[in-house]
Amino acid sequence: MAADKPNVVIILTDDLGWGDVSYHGSHIPTPNIDQLARDGMELNRFYSNPVCSPTRASLLTGLHIFNHGVVRPFMNPAAEQTGMPPELKIMPQYFKEAGYQTALSGKWHLGTAKEEFWPSNRGFETSYGHMTGGIGYFDHTAAGRLDWHRNESTLREEGYSTVLIANEAINLIKNKDESRPLFLYVAFNAPHTPIEAPLQNIEKFSYLEDESDRVYAANVNALDNEIGRIIKAIEAEGLLEETIILFFSDNGPVFDIDPIVKVIAPNLIDARGSTAGLRGSKSSALEGGIRVPAVIWWKGIIENREIRSVFLCPRRTANFIDCCRY
Repeated sequence: MAADKPNVVIILTDDLGWGDVSYHGSHIPTPNIDQLARDGMELNRFYSNPVCSPTRASLLTGLHIFNHGVVRPFMNPAAEQTGMPPELKIMPQYFKEAGYQTALSGKWHLGTAKEEFWPSNRGFETSYGHMTGGIGYFDHTAAGRLDWHRNESTLREEGYSTVLIANEAINLIKNKDESRPLFLYVAFNAPHTPIEAPLQNIEKFSYLEDESDRVYAANVNALDNEIGRIIKAIEAEGLLEETIILFFSDNGPVFDIDPIVKVIAPNLIDARGSTAGLRGSKSSALEGGIRVPAVIWWKGIIENREIRSVFLCPRRTANFIDCCRY
């Protein structure tokens, strides 16, 4: 069954830049992501959309941005009543039909104003995390409102969101339904603004003079730690050879922000993302906004390689299982 229907774990980061990982020369240590790139197939020319909601919609639908219609990030549900079109069949629905256990841990950001947009109505058997864009890592609020849930029911819970998202993913891995393969979508909000990090992580970077640089480095380093914990959990459960792991970022980093945007959203300037010299940043279709770190690893099958060319799925299908057979 493992060969026909492997577990699939997608790890998506939020605003992580091409130059934010140490295997691309970052000063921020990301040993776990680096190891994943060494073990798996590094996708050296992997492109996302320039902003978050469109990338998430493209991932889950298998469609180009202009075909799924999600062309910008969804705003506060009090301001708009839209979401990813519910008539579009998305990845967890395909997996569920194929007999998979389906779960989301982390950021949704594909509509929350109406129940038809919610993860539980889009193929996820369980969902946990936050529904909107950027939240406080410790207070779990967005626009002054609590945005933290389990299965779309408000959840009051203490903890750093990066750790909590990983904890949920690890719990799902450890307690997966043994009769079914697992499709697990882990969508971290790190390193999206507001940039926050635990004190013990910040103290690791006391040698950096600028406080914003210290906190950003700590945020990314904490993210790397939790990604490492997830991979170790997969290994501890003896599932590495039965699991496809896909890692990438939803868009480029907050790096070169338009002056008008700085006025509208001043906390964006606290981000210290790096494109490693690529032009452009988040919201730009230049290389720095859309070329992101990415790796796919299936132990014993897809590993120890680097792909530098751009290619399209020959099937042009949203069915990830069929795509992986090629």
